[in-house]
Amino acid sequence: ADEAPRYERPTERPQWLDRVREDDPAAVSLPGTLEDAFFSVLGSPNVAGMRWVFEQYDSIVQGRTVLGPGADAAVLRLEGSLRAVALSTDGNGRYGYLDPYLGGAHAVAEAARNVAAVGARPVAVTNCLNFGNPERPEVMWSFVEAVRGMGDACRALGTPVSGGNVSFYNESGESAVYPTPVIGMLGVLEDYRLLLRPGFPSGGLAIYLLGSTQGELGGTELAEVVLGRVSGRPPALDFEAEGRLHRLLYDCARQDLLASAHDCSDGGLAVALTESAIGGGLGFTVDLSSAEIPPVQALFSESASRAVVTPRLGREGELEHMAALHHVPLARLGLTGGPALRFEGLFVVDLSDALVVHEAAIPRLMAAARNDG
Repeated sequence: ADEAPRYERPTERPQWLDRVREDDPAAVSLPGTLEDAFFSVLGSPNVAGMRWVFEQYDSIVQGRTVLGPGADAAVLRLEGSLRAVALSTDGNGRYGYLDPYLGGAHAVAEAARNVAAVGARPVAVTNCLNFGNPERPEVMWSFVEAVRGMGDACRALGTPVSGGNVSFYNESGESAVYPTPVIGMLGVLEDYRLLLRPGFPSGGLAIYLLGSTQGELGGTELAEVVLGRVSGRPPALDFEAEGRLHRLLYDCARQDLLASAHDCSDGGLAVALTESAIGGGLGFTVDLSSAEIPPVQALFSESASRAVVTPRLGREGELEHMAALHHVPLARLGLTGGPALRFEGLFVVDLSDALVVHEAAIPRLMAAARNDG
């Protein structure tokens, strides 16, 4: 925008930030088993199924909804056309607290990734920026850094900002919200019939992880829910790698190559696999023994620029070729099928048990809130 008003206030980097970042959750042992950690993360409010919420409003939107709540992005068909729009909103307050620049950049990247995971091309964003009192220099610094991160990500991914709003003064006494930029991403599908869904559609499909996993537990769901700390550094973000993943997913969708696709973010690979299993009503068997990091990191790291996909039966070679063309790392993890979630050599849980934990968490919390009120 030209001749926009400028809002300038004193800024100051928080003195406590380096100390919190140095407290790396990856150096802390789990208090229980991997299975215990898995169920704790799966039932946490940020990861648990939101059916209790979205079933309380109209998600059909005059019959134009072709992919509704619970997927990576909602997809609405444009009337009189095969074209459709995909919409997703994303933001992570923990990342914003630990590194506001990365918090803003990740919000853009994850929203674009979610749109790409349904087969759409990310094209534009809107935003809702949530911060404390900007009259405090530390808050203003976090706001400036978050906007800088969003700007860099939008330029790198080619998604201009169409508008948005800023909400300041979200604090009371000594308590303030985490610096939380939320991004709404718009994507376009040329043919809604080629959209990608997150659930495993059938048994016997090969499961692949697109992207690479690093031992990054800073700011993760595991760190907060299981280890009881919001510390460390958020996952690194490579804009070029992120863009390559989006283009790969988009091109795979246009060629009808994938049977399912789901982004990997909150809760890490363990949650992404489980959500795809729940979405399709099918279990899986995966082997993570080839990972060069400890199992807890392979399962719960929230490294950016990743997705879990299954190619259509017999087209595994095409996916591997496409990934190589786009310079996207790829690893074959296992197969879909069966009534259990099998992490070979680590733990096995029944799909039905995982479903209960995932779907019952929010209703239970809301019932408790009503009773307390």
